[in-house]
Amino acid sequence: MSITITERYAKRELSEDRSTARHSREYTVIGTDDELVAYELIKAAAPVRYSNLWRNQIRVQERADGLWDGEISYSPLRRESGQSEWSFNIGTKQIHVSHSLETVSQNVPDGEDAADFKQAINVTGDAADMRVEGVDIPSPTLTWQETLYLDLDSFTSTYLSTLFNAVGKVNSGDFRIWSEQEVQLLGVSGEPAGDVVKLTFQFTSEPSKTGLTIGDIEGIAKKGFEYLWVRWETSEDDTAKVLTQKAKQVNVEKVIDTVDFDTLGIPDPF
Repeated sequence: MSITITERYAKRELSEDRSTARHSREYTVIGTDDELVAYELIKAAAPVRYSNLWRNQIRVQERADGLWDGEISYSPLRRESGQSEWSFNIGTKQIHVSHSLETVSQNVPDGEDAADFKQAINVTGDAADMRVEGVDIPSPTLTWQETLYLDLDSFTSTYLSTLFNAVGKVNSGDFRIWSEQEVQLLGVSGEPAGDVVKLTFQFTSEPSKTGLTIGDIEGIAKKGFEYLWVRWETSEDDTAKVLTQKAKQVNVEKVIDTVDFDTLGIPDPF
């Protein structure tokens, strides 16, 4: 005798209430005396997920010899305090640079000498009005978010103040795989989710750089979110007999406060 399984579609139920959403399905299995066989058939027939609900219980009951009733119930996935999730995005952002990595070519009319601008980009004006305009270029960027489910009792006014004081800041020490001042907390959002609070943290990173060269100035180092700027001065190119812009000084500034990201209490998902 062959084994068949059918769903009783008239028995499907769905509740869309946000906090108590439920869904159920009923099946009939004919042709086996083994409850494990009936159970596995019903389990295989029912999807693991329906909408935003997850399969959480399977019940099988014998109605007659070789005839089984089965019921599948679905509910929101329960979150426990301390659980976390993450997602990321790697894209680009526009940054402004005043100098190139390398001057590939210099092209001037025959018989004239090219001025050496020491990799300064878009030098405009003359004499005292001379300036380095620079150029906007795309730069790779990594942003990601982490979701933490925190027990309601742990979400205190003190912790809320900790979050507020950390937003916009960068890491004061090593954080996960990143070194000091390479990660910025862009924002935090939260909402109740049953008996826990769902907190979503948004981060971005900026790699540190060492061994930079700008004009004739070498060995420059900059931590991730530190700000680098160049003081240019007008200088005469003896070969081309023209005025150029020369990097006189390179400053690296700390412009964003730091904070210990360990105070956020997020488990490391990596």
